[in-house]
Amino acid sequence: MKRAVSRIITPSSLFTDAYENNFLCSISLINGVYGFSILDITTGDFKVKAMDGIDELLNELTLIKPKELVLTKNILKNSDLIDLIKKTIPNVIINYSENIDVSKSYELLKNHFNLHSLESFGLENRPELIVSAQNALQYLKETQFSDLSYITTITQLNTDKYLKLDRKTARHLELVNNLRDNSVKYTLFHTINNTKTPMGHRKLYFDILHPFSDINFLNVQLDCVDELFNNVFMQQELSNLLVYVGDIDKIISKIGFGNANPRDLIALKQSLFILPQIKQALSKSSSVRLKFIFENLIELNDVVDLLEKAIVEDPPFSVREGKFIKPSFSQELSDIINLHKTINSWLLEYEEKLRQETNIKSLKIKYNKVFGYYIEIPKSQTKTIPDFFERKQTLVNSERYTTKELQDKENTLLNTKEKRVVLEFEIFQSVCKQLLSFQENILNVSKLLADLDVCLSHAITSSLNNYCKPALTENDIIFFKDLRHPVLEKIISFIPNDCYLNNTTQRTMVITGPNMAGKSSYMRSVCLAVILGHIGCFVPSSEAIIGKVDGIFTRVGASDDILHGQSTFLTEMSEVAYILNNATQNSLVVLDEIGRGTSTYDGLSLAWAIVEELNNNIKCKTLVATHYHLLNKMEELYEGVVNYHVTAKEEGNSLLFYHKLQKGGINKSYGIQVAKMAGISNKVIERAMLIQRDLEEDAFLKTDTNVSVKSGDANKKQDLKNVLFKKEQKTIYDY
Repeated sequence: MKRAVSRIITPSSLFTDAYENNFLCSISLINGVYGFSILDITTGDFKVKAMDGIDELLNELTLIKPKELVLTKNILKNSDLIDLIKKTIPNVIINYSENIDVSKSYELLKNHFNLHSLESFGLENRPELIVSAQNALQYLKETQFSDLSYITTITQLNTDKYLKLDRKTARHLELVNNLRDNSVKYTLFHTINNTKTPMGHRKLYFDILHPFSDINFLNVQLDCVDELFNNVFMQQELSNLLVYVGDIDKIISKIGFGNANPRDLIALKQSLFILPQIKQALSKSSSVRLKFIFENLIELNDVVDLLEKAIVEDPPFSVREGKFIKPSFSQELSDIINLHKTINSWLLEYEEKLRQETNIKSLKIKYNKVFGYYIEIPKSQTKTIPDFFERKQTLVNSERYTTKELQDKENTLLNTKEKRVVLEFEIFQSVCKQLLSFQENILNVSKLLADLDVCLSHAITSSLNNYCKPALTENDIIFFKDLRHPVLEKIISFIPNDCYLNNTTQRTMVITGPNMAGKSSYMRSVCLAVILGHIGCFVPSSEAIIGKVDGIFTRVGASDDILHGQSTFLTEMSEVAYILNNATQNSLVVLDEIGRGTSTYDGLSLAWAIVEELNNNIKCKTLVATHYHLLNKMEELYEGVVNYHVTAKEEGNSLLFYHKLQKGGINKSYGIQVAKMAGISNKVIERAMLIQRDLEEDAFLKTDTNVSVKSGDANKKQDLKNVLFKKEQKTIYDY
């Protein structure tokens, strides 16, 4: 038996039945630009993207979650980046490549894809992408001892196609991992995932982390979802059909890689066999997207016929066992099988012949893998054994013999079995080679089925949860009526609220109210609704308009980042700095309790300045939840700032939450009542209430500032600012 290493198993090269992608990521640094390539050997997905900054690189790494990295060695000079990568994705395995030769990489990529140039992939004059793509491909070729010829295309991760969505926002909004245990449960993906196929599952996951920005494309998608939403019969019919579709991408990759098994081919046949019925279900569709899928969904009858003729319906798992190729597919195989049957008949006749000759009625011919074929006779009847019987084995109650005639037939039979296994394996490889000639068409079918599956999933989700179709426009309005949180409403009773934002009169909402009243949930629900609209799904409201949005930025929750050497407050300020540096007029920004990690005056001053910058200079749509009630004064100072509060009512010493958003600010946070609800002892609560009363009675500043100065003179505005920021006159409770 030939001894050799056939492949090296690495985390990014492991073929599993999981639906998720298994990415290898390659990063190069050429001329100050990072080349970012991801390659999934199990599906053939190969994507590239150029990046100028470390933040963008870390964001994409966090969203993609590669299993392995290949870095060019010149990146080693930047030890801070290596440390950040290790801290961002701590379990990733990092490998290094010496290759930064652009010309050599270009030629190798051309040879692999059998192209005259790489222009069709958008790689011309992109040295950083060329090197990173070649390093990814070369690493897998060297570890897998394969030419990976089934990987036939590279696509661009075009930043302009997607909303800006950084890793912190994805984490804060719990898009694909929750904050409690980092699992997918209780996330947006888990809530809306009603896909039926592995390809649809992967596409929906990617879409949630990369919402589309093209309004025209999204409206076409929404029309498709709308038709499926309203046509319950088509919805149900397609659901019943798509469950028969297997993981076509992974099957083709396994065939190309050389580790497919007969059951993979049966799964492929079943997936393609159902195509005519899917087309029939789509035949009367009217939306542009469904018509496109119908017209381009090729019925691959040649592939189905090939598999129908070649592979038995219920094959064994291994290609080394035989009995999975239909005898009618090959005359040579049919002859071998017939010879095998002939020998089996001979064995029965020979057994009967020996019984007659020896007069031993209990004589039997048996077989096991250790001793092969043998004649078994009880010990009580071994006195009359013929001379031509050769003893093979002695047992407690019987003796085992063989004969020259039996040995000859056994050799013939074993040779026949071996020939059958070898021949079936050769036929299987030939069938796989023929299937690869249909690879492009099969993968196109897979992509169309993934698109259909995601649209169907959106329609099912919208039907089950009473979502409405949003109007996506190029104007500056974001409006939701009776908006709900898509995840929380599945767990608790959720009170719907409205939202209205524009870039002029109401671009900043300052939201006050007690803890547990629902401020954070409300703001998250706005972000999630915008994301749902930008992946082509309906939204959890009764009416929705989503104007132009180019990105979503959030600063939510209090958490430190010890691994990166950042305290809670430093983490908060780092996230805010990222928002201020990257948000534009068309961005949606959510700030939850900014400035609370430091002293009252520092925190209030920072919160004021940050909101002022977002509202007055960047002029983006902003939601701000705060316990700094003095921020309500910004409504009187700045155009675009509007106060809202979440309602609650005191009943004795207890607090009743209404979770309803109303216009206007409030100046009380009910912190002591919330503390009581949390289980703080009555003794401490009563003492806190006495201290609160004394502080409020001693508060010096009672100046009436209820005056509008939006269009007032500069003196009035300055007088108001002087009142707001006389520190020596204020106590903590005035803020």
